[in-house]
Formats: sequence, C-alpha cells, structure tokens
Amino acid sequence: MKKIFLPVIAALIFGAAHAQTDNNSLAVADVRSGNVDAALPAPAGKDFAAEHKAVIKSFSSMYKVVRSTESYTLKDKSILIRFYNNGKLYKAFFSNSGVWLHTVCSYEEPYLPSAVRDLVKRTYSNLKITFVDEVQTPGMEPVYRVQLQDDKKIVIVKVSGDEMEVDQEFDKHA
Repeated sequence: MKKIFLPVIAALIFGAAHAQTDNNSLAVADVRSGNVDAALPAPAGKDFAAEHKAVIKSFSSMYKVVRSTESYTLKDKSILIRFYNNGKLYKAFFSNSGVWLHTVCSYEEPYLPSAVRDLVKRTYSNLKITFVDEVQTPGMEPVYRVQLQDDKKIVIVKVSGDEMEVDQEFDKHA
C-alpha cells in the first residue's frame, strides 16, 4: 500500500503546468509556479513534421541525440515535445513558429547538480530527495523544484541560483 501511495502523492504534488480544457487541448499555465504536466492531449498526427518544420529544426539543433519523441499541439498553438534522454524526462515547449519557450526536465537525485543538492541538504539533511523538476528558460538560470520527504512529511523547495525557498509542505499523516 505504501509503495502505491507515495507515487500517487508525488504525482499530485507536482500537479499540472497545463490544465485540460477539452478532449484534445491544454491551457498553458505558469510553469515557474512549479506545476508540471498531468494530462496531455492526443499525440500530434503524422503531418506534424510537415506542418511544424521550424519547430523540428529548433528542437533538432537543441537535442541532437534523441531517438523517440511524442509531440503535442497545445490549446494556445504552442508545441510540446516529450522525450527521455539519459534517464531524464524532458518536456520541451516551442512556439508554433519554432521559438524555444522553456523545457521542464524531470529526474531523481543522482542527476541533480551537486551545488543544488548541497544547498538543499544543508537545510534538509534529515529528508531524502525523491524527485526534481528543472525548469530551463532562455536567458535565465535553471529553476529547480526539489521534492524531499521522510516518514512524516513532504517538502518541496524551489532553488534558483544560491537562493532556496519552501514552495509547499505536506504532512503525510494529516
């Protein structure tokens, strides 16, 4: 029961950066609020590459070694390309004209940069890092949402540069 409950909690905590608004579209919310996708529209059709050459060109120049992707057209006509690379889940967002908007990269503690891990662990040495969302935005430092937990609570902190703040905190047995 505990093994099933914890992933469900993690999914709920990291919420949706995109709220589903109809059967096949999403409304884009503020990714920097810390929410990540929960529901996606149906994958883009076979004509995606023909319709979105600029997106494909931008994506290919940024992510050269990706083998398999899923592409989605969102309600605001932006494009989400979802893929795995080196054990990390990436969700790269592009405008319809191919301009990179941001990427959310999700992973576990071993992939977290040591400077970020050290900053978090100085304050939360008694909690285990269980999940990370790294938000990459053009021209800005990455922002990290780090989920930590022990037997009693779950804490989510936001790290940007050398600053850290508590974003959310939950009691497990409340």
